[in-house]
Amino acid sequence: MALKKCNECGGEVSSSAKVCPHCGKKLKASGCDLIIFILLAAILLPFLIHAVFKAMDSSNKGGYKPANIPELVEYKVVKRWEIQGRGWGKLVLISPDKRNLDDMLKLGKTLEYDSRNHNFAVISVYDDIKAIESRDAVLNERADKKTTDFYDKHMVGVYNQNGGKKMWTIYLEGVSKQITEQVNY
Repeated sequence: MALKKCNECGGEVSSSAKVCPHCGKKLKASGCDLIIFILLAAILLPFLIHAVFKAMDSSNKGGYKPANIPELVEYKVVKRWEIQGRGWGKLVLISPDKRNLDDMLKLGKTLEYDSRNHNFAVISVYDDIKAIESRDAVLNERADKKTTDFYDKHMVGVYNQNGGKKMWTIYLEGVSKQITEQVNY
């Protein structure tokens, strides 16, 4: 057992003592104790963090997933504009492989979730960037028939939110064809 001096009274104290027996002063942990604590924390902390995230992983059966967060479908916002200071208009691009009813229904929930903090939203969904690029010409009737047909074929959905009313319209065959599905949230 090694001895050390108390910083308060100068008396000799065991290196394992937590309090000086002479003056009652609480003693600091030795450098060795601190190193052992840091090493244990460094070893155990990654396991603890991993366990917490594994419990929160929504793909983990029985794991944690808040009920109001949908299974997300990725999209890219190509153009965005403000609507009267209370919402957004957006032109978004999805991967062509998402052009199926299951993924489009999930996309509708994703758009609804992403628009939850706004009163208004108008989101047009396309599966080809060229359709988005031709939008203004088509809407202003300055596009030829081939461009208009291409635009119509690749505009695959429209999400509208006006106050409490939310509607997702899916056009799997393009906007000029029959509505595939319409969902009110």
